[in-house]
Amino acid sequence: MGIFDFLKKSKPNKCKECGDFIQSEFEICFECNKVKKPKWFDGKWYDEGADVTNPYTFKKYKLSPAELSIYDFIIGSSMSVNSEEPDKIVEKAIEWFKEKNPEAYTNCVLPYIT
Repeated sequence: MGIFDFLKKSKPNKCKECGDFIQSEFEICFECNKVKKPKWFDGKWYDEGADVTNPYTFKKYKLSPAELSIYDFIIGSSMSVNSEEPDKIVEKAIEWFKEKNPEAYTNCVLPYIT
């Protein structure tokens, strides 16, 4: 196994927006600056972002289309889950959002899931 064999194993994907190749390790198409939908995410993927509001301070946070998609999924799941143990997909969504937008996570997601 050579030092660059890992490059051969990664299959390039094409961006659905611009047709440019995206290495599978990356989530962002650098040509059109769109975030690729994570493979584990089965929810609705929005084309436009929006503002979300902290329920206590009423401060607004601007979310990208990808962030809004994951945000809506997390909030919807938190309102409908009856079990004590969170779903693995919801956990992945929470971790994804926490990594991508820590400020909006702390102020707009955390109040709903704690």
